[in-house]
Amino acid sequence: MSKRDKAEIERDAARIVNWLAANPTEFEGPGVSEESISGAAGLSGLDETETALDHLENHEVIVREPDKLTIPHRIMVKPGRVWPQARDKASSAGGSK
Repeated sequence: MSKRDKAEIERDAARIVNWLAANPTEFEGPGVSEESISGAAGLSGLDETETALDHLENHEVIVREPDKLTIPHRIMVKPGRVWPQARDKASSAGGSK
């Protein structure tokens, strides 16, 4: 994996947060599969998505959990401890445009 600029990672993470905030029913309910986020959030590849999700998970915005009902197990992305604050920040930033 190539070293990516911190600003690029934060920009990709913000795109994911904005998409998750715009799709709360799925994300705050059963969760969103990790592999579906790349295309849904408009990111160019899985490497970028993984790095951005790592960043969000490290900041407790999201958590990753295995979906034990699928074989092989899919990884589901669900709200983390600070998701409400991240969602509110994304909503206020989107509303001011």
